[in-house]
Amino acid sequence: SGTLAAGARTPLPRAKVEAVRTPFAAGILHCLRNRELRVWMLVIASTLFAPNLQNLLPFYVNHVLNGLEEPVLAVLWMLLVIAISWPGAFAWALIARRIGKVRAYQLTFVMRMVAFTPLYFAEELFDVYTILFAIMFGVCIGALMFRRSILADVVDYDELRTGMRREGLFFSVMLVVERFADVPGVTVPLSVMAATGFDARLGRAQPASFITAMRIMFAFSMIPCYALSFALLFLMRLDNRRHRLVLERIAELRGGKRSVIDPLDARTAIASPYGVQSNNVADARHRLLLDNFFAVELRAAMPPRAATAAA
Repeated sequence: SGTLAAGARTPLPRAKVEAVRTPFAAGILHCLRNRELRVWMLVIASTLFAPNLQNLLPFYVNHVLNGLEEPVLAVLWMLLVIAISWPGAFAWALIARRIGKVRAYQLTFVMRMVAFTPLYFAEELFDVYTILFAIMFGVCIGALMFRRSILADVVDYDELRTGMRREGLFFSVMLVVERFADVPGVTVPLSVMAATGFDARLGRAQPASFITAMRIMFAFSMIPCYALSFALLFLMRLDNRRHRLVLERIAELRGGKRSVIDPLDARTAIASPYGVQSNNVADARHRLLLDNFFAVELRAAMPPRAATAAA
């Protein structure tokens, strides 16, 4: 209540309150005007269209690499992949500082394609192919943090253009994209397994058609999707240097500057978006759990009596 009251001390004219009352669907469409968000959505969608091999990994381990006959080794092998992901995340953080998040994420797609291809020839749980895969794939899992980290940079750029912090809306849009794109990544491999004769009751004695299909899926099926994601990332202009400029421009506009040059397009000038919504940026002392909600948005969402009392 203290935060609500603090954010609502200075009443705005009703016309200005209505001007920022945006329906959710309209807000999504407005977000999609952000070119960087559109590119990032395509990258994530093309990545998730690849077969969801994390879900298929137990089938590959058990039925192709004799994991059913050596269950302890199978568990140790999968734990090895998970264990490597933790130092892998720290390693990617250091790499991203040197070459940028976008280029680091591109590198992960190259590593994935290199890591999966030898699995076509793997025969046992701990041979040279599977050990190489476990190391490289574990490192790539550690890079999953880039999905959210790069999107957070896109949110900063959106604030520069609009004056609003909309993490909730951006991450909601991305979550919907991920869920829809993940559907073929799960259903297509399961359909292939059923079509090639997989039967859980057979245990290790699966038909040769199923074993071959699993080898092909793990070794080659994701390469087109990963290659497309790799290429799309060249369209992302928001590298580390430009992101720092975005933060600097936001600070200048918050400080009262009337316009700045767009860090992603030097030919474009951005007028200050903080003029109409002068108290959009609340004091830092009043930005705890509600730091993504501006005072004008809070009053617009409150019932009329509560809004009048708060004012």
